[in-house]
Amino acid sequence: LPDPDGMAMDSGVQYIAPRNETERAMAALFESVLNRQEIGVKDDFFSLGGDSIKLLRLLSAIRKQLNVRIHIADVYKNSTVEAISLHIDQYADEIVQNTIAAKEDEQEVRTALNELRERILSSANTENIEDVFPMSPIEKGMIFESLLNPESGIYHDQMVNQVSLPDFSYDRLQLALALLVEKHPILRTGFNLGDYETEVQIVYKNITLPLSYEDISTLTGGEQQRIVSDFTASELKHPFNVFVAPLWRITLFNIGNGHFVFAFQVHHAIIDGWSYASLMTELTDLYFKLGEDPSYKPTLLKSSYKDFIIQYEIDKKNHTIIDFWKSELADQVKPDLFADEYKNDTFYVHLDTELEQGLDRTAAALNTSVKVITLSAWLYLLKTLNYRQQVTVGLVTSNRPDCEDSDKVLGCYLNTIPFKLDVSPAQLCTAHI
Repeated sequence: LPDPDGMAMDSGVQYIAPRNETERAMAALFESVLNRQEIGVKDDFFSLGGDSIKLLRLLSAIRKQLNVRIHIADVYKNSTVEAISLHIDQYADEIVQNTIAAKEDEQEVRTALNELRERILSSANTENIEDVFPMSPIEKGMIFESLLNPESGIYHDQMVNQVSLPDFSYDRLQLALALLVEKHPILRTGFNLGDYETEVQIVYKNITLPLSYEDISTLTGGEQQRIVSDFTASELKHPFNVFVAPLWRITLFNIGNGHFVFAFQVHHAIIDGWSYASLMTELTDLYFKLGEDPSYKPTLLKSSYKDFIIQYEIDKKNHTIIDFWKSELADQVKPDLFADEYKNDTFYVHLDTELEQGLDRTAAALNTSVKVITLSAWLYLLKTLNYRQQVTVGLVTSNRPDCEDSDKVLGCYLNTIPFKLDVSPAQLCTAHI
């Protein structure tokens, strides 16, 4: 395919040039984040290729360039250059006050975390400790579940892929990993749940790289497959010690002719799906860059997982957020769907091609996604099993903060949001119409 850089990709919207200072600044930020040129005031951020990750970059850029703090919802409601510029100008005084208050809240939390850090460091062996700060709720939950069920392999994630490395160098891979460990504190993090006044994560200055290599290139394909399968099965019986960093390990199997099986294992509490994909992409790129320039050093990030913790500590004291969820879930009743006894079953359902294509066509006709359609089916199923006119499910989302470089910071940012929907017959009929 031709290189798309510089190609004219018409948005279908008549170009109107920015007309004031705010629109000019916003158009420039759109162009920078979306890597596009000549964005007009009527162009829509999401129609031009914006997504949730690029949205974080945009919010960070707005905060840095315009010195104002707006929220994700503000962009979803005002997604054109014109609309978001008008929003900023119309609510300038309120936004400025909120920005000042946010900075004060952030400074207060940073001071409290620094005091916590100093108290812990004064009572511990600090020679190899870089930082200490509280755990996030998702980290606490995953660590608790894995400690409660140590033999189940829960949250012991295994990603096994075949890769091609024609001119493989173990030393270069080791160097690439060492540089990434230096760049990303979460790769040097362990947890402590009971020794201090709160559950904390401890970032160490140095760790031993958990990288191992095994050459099985002389074996047959079937023997190689059996070795890898036995390895992954046996590894689940050796869970991570969550109190000792690192909480990840890599094993590389050489299967011959420049091909390798790359087995990456990690405790889910430190890595989510986006972070894993980001890490593997960065590791691959760094490995090849070091082949061209052995002295290459990756650029350090301007944010870390600690910034996410700071934002959480701010949010959990926000009475607007607290009051909202108290009101939203005030009448919540757990559905009485199952018997008292505990039974763990797994069921697999495979969609045939015809049904899958039908879902795609339906989603296109309704201008929605297959995810929304399947969620609707799940909600309707819960309604048939529940006498109440409302159902509530948990929707997994990402809580990445909108600070600079947040899209590149490794960590686990998952969160489950209660999603309540009225499924009364009247509502369903209205939705169908």
